[in-house]
Amino acid sequence: MGRGPNPAGLHQPSISTAVGGWVRVPSLRDDDDTTREEKRSRRRRRRRRHQEFRMGRGGGMGNPVNVGIAVQADWENREFISNISLNVRRLFDFLLRFEATTKSKLASLNEKLDILERKLEVLEVQVSSATTNPSVFN
Repeated sequence: MGRGPNPAGLHQPSISTAVGGWVRVPSLRDDDDTTREEKRSRRRRRRRRHQEFRMGRGGGMGNPVNVGIAVQADWENREFISNISLNVRRLFDFLLRFEATTKSKLASLNEKLDILERKLEVLEVQVSSATTNPSVFN
């Protein structure tokens, strides 16, 4: 079938799912939440694994049992990292909400304190005028 060259980021679907053309398959590179540092770290890990494999230290990749153990450990590591990321996001959301509610409560308390200060000033003026002019109370 003459489908033409592969545009960047597109994959050929199987014949059973589509007839001709290309479909967009989302990848990790499309994730906007990924920071530049996370991408660099991911590239470094990929390079390190590639170098170990080239040097013949593929982690015992020839033995299927070792491969299974490595895959399981990788999934456990990914799950652990995912849980930590989720909890960091939850903590960040909590801190944002806490800041907003604290600011509003402090603003409310500040208004009440201003009102009390004004009332105190009025009472001080009344007391000072009563002490200078005691005939007002007789």
